[in-house]
Amino acid sequence: MSMRIISGTAAGRRLRAPKSQLVRPTLDKVKHAIFNSLGESGGRGRVLELFAGTGALGIEALSRGAEWCDFVDVLPASCRAIRENLRTAGLKDRARVIQARVPGALGRLREPYDLVLADPPYHTVNHEDWLPALAESEITANGSIVVVGHWKKKLPDAQWGGLRLLRRRQHGDSMFSIYAVEDV
Repeated sequence: MSMRIISGTAAGRRLRAPKSQLVRPTLDKVKHAIFNSLGESGGRGRVLELFAGTGALGIEALSRGAEWCDFVDVLPASCRAIRENLRTAGLKDRARVIQARVPGALGRLREPYDLVLADPPYHTVNHEDWLPALAESEITANGSIVVVGHWKKKLPDAQWGGLRLLRRRQHGDSMFSIYAVEDV
C-alpha cells in the first residue's frame, strides 16, 4: 500500500508500512478528510499519535507545522517503520517513538497535548480498553482535540469524561469521531 505525506514541509514524501497483518495504515483519503476537518488545529502545538502503526497521522501533523509529536505503538516493527518515516520526512528531531501498549503509555505521559490522534485496529481493540484511560489522564487539557478512527458499525460513545463529541465523518467502512476536551 502506497502512503504519502499530503501537505506541508514534507508533502509528497512516501511512507513505508511494516510487513505485518497487525498494522492497518490509515488510507490517504481518510487522512486527508481528518486534516480537512481539523483545519488549523491539525498543524499546531503538541501532538500524540496512539496505535501509531506507520506514524502517518502524526507525521502529517508535523509536516503541517505541529511543534512536537509522540508516537505510541506496541509492535517493534511499527516503531522501526515510524523512525524510518520520520527520517525520510526530515522530522525526527521533533518526535519521540514510544514502544508500549496504549493504556500503559497513557499512565506515563504527563504534559498535555493539543491534538491526540488514534486509529486503532478496528477488530482487535475496543474503545472501552483505552478511551476511559485517555479521558482520565493528564495528557489532555481544556481545548485539546481528540480524533478516534473506528469501524462504521462500532461507534464510540458521544462522551468519555471530559471528551465531548463534536462530529463524525464516514469514508467507506472507516469513520472517525472528533472530540473536544471540556472541563467537567
